[in-house]
Amino acid sequence: MKLRIFSVVGEALNFGLRRMETIMRVAWLPLGLILIFDMTRVFVILSVANGRVITFGDLAANVTFQRAALGANRLLEKGLDENSVTMWVIHLAWIAINTILIASFMAPLIRFAGLGERPAPGLFRVPFGPDQVRYVIGLIVALFVSFVVVWGPIWATSNYILEYIGEAMKVTYATFPNPESLHTIREVHGLDVMKSSDRLWIPEFGLWSAAAGALFVFAWFALTWHFRAASASDAARRSNPAARAAVIFLLLAGYVWAIASRASGSLLQIGQLADASYFAFVALALLFVLYAGLRLFPYSGVVACRRSLAFAGTFSVTRGWNLARMIGAMLLLAIILFAAFLLVNIVAVPAIFTVTGILEAAVASYTKLYNSGEVGAWVAPAFAWLRTILAIVIYVFWAFFTYGINAGLLGRLYRESERTDGAATRLKAEA
Repeated sequence: MKLRIFSVVGEALNFGLRRMETIMRVAWLPLGLILIFDMTRVFVILSVANGRVITFGDLAANVTFQRAALGANRLLEKGLDENSVTMWVIHLAWIAINTILIASFMAPLIRFAGLGERPAPGLFRVPFGPDQVRYVIGLIVALFVSFVVVWGPIWATSNYILEYIGEAMKVTYATFPNPESLHTIREVHGLDVMKSSDRLWIPEFGLWSAAAGALFVFAWFALTWHFRAASASDAARRSNPAARAAVIFLLLAGYVWAIASRASGSLLQIGQLADASYFAFVALALLFVLYAGLRLFPYSGVVACRRSLAFAGTFSVTRGWNLARMIGAMLLLAIILFAAFLLVNIVAVPAIFTVTGILEAAVASYTKLYNSGEVGAWVAPAFAWLRTILAIVIYVFWAFFTYGINAGLLGRLYRESERTDGAATRLKAEA
């Protein structure tokens, strides 16, 4: 069965807009706690870095919370790079808390979108039970397969090649700068020898080309198998496997050439071939990770609705050309969300600052009448807080909309998995 791009996008948007009341009721408390924990994390990092407790009162008058958060993130990155145990604990605890809070409302929203099962009543709820655990496991499995099972061997190969080339460049050779005297010896590194003989590209080009070639062949066979005729219908019998393999080969070669030539230079000279083969390897590695991520994307929705960790139906959603349709649907949703995000930042937030600025000026003028011509000291802080609160409210609504669309998409993909899996089972029985 074909995945209909506009139907999928329309249903996800419809759920995000028409079910906004339910989304807000279920998600407001977890999202509020996420904001609180995010602010707490900033001050915990600043306190650890300074060796004392840092609060809002310690920020200078001209230092906003955004600047403090930026500084805290830089300190966190530095601590992670230096393998600071404290920073790693803070970072992992923050990830765990956010994951639990997001799962608390995403699992019931996905079931609402996929099965029509309304979330339990109540405003002050942060549930975490079997449904939430299955949703989290679905996310972890998708990340594990994409970045450990798929990316891990590729990363190990890349590290091995870099280490091998580095060792080759460090090898010391003995040279005789004076041909008439064999007693005069000078030691040089392999890098200098290859540079002087213009042979530096040979080991790099050879290793990276071999790795990229192996990945290319594997990707070609994998994609040819993916787009194979999966049924015994007349259309499948009439399909031409050789033509399909040739088209996939040309498309894959064009993709690799476009990335490699663009990244290493418009005109590939002999010295750039090593760079081109390296970027071809990277392009193919990213293709594998993207493929694995797309195939596993419906899994978190499937396990939340099926209440089972079985993969049944997960891969049927993106079988064959449905993979390309899935990419089209996700790109269209990304464009719509990005356009809405720009609308919020270009129209809504500036409008808030303009209106509150006018109100602040009016209130300031009014206070002068009763304060001997001086503006009330409370005016500027009050309106600063008002602008901040209104901006936070807008971004929270933006988060409601985004999570609602995500839940609507996963719910639709679950139903799609049920339909396509059932259709595939019937075709096998008929065959």
